[in-house]
Amino acid sequence: MDNLSSKECIQKLYSIVPSDYVNAIELVDRVKNGSASLEERQELIDLVNDEFINKGLNSDDEPNQYGIELERILDVLNEIPIK
Repeated sequence: MDNLSSKECIQKLYSIVPSDYVNAIELVDRVKNGSASLEERQELIDLVNDEFINKGLNSDDEPNQYGIELERILDVLNEIPIK
């Protein structure tokens, strides 16, 4: 699953962003359609980084399968052009 397409990565953001996070769906939507600001994109990057630290590492601090997916999502987020 580490070969997620860009579209699949953005789709996965909906499940990563905490449901109690204010405007979570709108934030992912703005990133998805390319209208997010640099700060908004950074918010998502920070959330994915937190998820990676909490759930994406094995006991030996190497990425597990989920961590590999999160790394791919971070790559995609960093490639999205900012308006």
